[in-house]
Amino acid sequence: MSRSKKQGFRLEGATNGKEIVEEAKKNKKISGWFHTTTQDVGKKKTNAALYTLHANFVWNKFIENKEQASSLKQQLNELDDKFVMPNMEAETKDEESIGFIGSSILIVKGDNGIKFKLIDFAHPFWSHPTMSKNPHHKEVVLNYNEGLKMFIEIYNKWYNDKYFEDRKSTRLNSSHQIISYAVFC
Repeated sequence: MSRSKKQGFRLEGATNGKEIVEEAKKNKKISGWFHTTTQDVGKKKTNAALYTLHANFVWNKFIENKEQASSLKQQLNELDDKFVMPNMEAETKDEESIGFIGSSILIVKGDNGIKFKLIDFAHPFWSHPTMSKNPHHKEVVLNYNEGLKMFIEIYNKWYNDKYFEDRKSTRLNSSHQIISYAVFC
């Protein structure tokens, strides 16, 4: 997650990754897939191809219905309301706050619905009034939290476009593969 001019996150892994990549190759304009040399070598050829995909393409493959989409939207908005925004506000007031160089968002669906978790936290930058602050703390905290916020905003836009505008053009059909998990970094 980051606040760069690019998207700031990518699909790291997914169930049926090879099938997703094959469909993405056939629908480059929609999927965003493009060839990179890392897709030709090593153990992570599929992951390298997944990195290139647009978030909307992935969500259209992953989210099966409005119930799942609404549940994930609610959870992500709760993350924004209870962590992202308060954490950013605390940092701007020089209060206790935390940021990371990076983390992943794991989205899992199954019999108990759809859930997400923040995982794989890298290099925490935590501040407390009794601690001396790292000179890069503010930048790291704001960058990390703005990256999370951007992920949430892009998901919310996808949700609103899919479920409140032109439903027929974005509806899933029976040819879509089911994804059991998706990890965004």
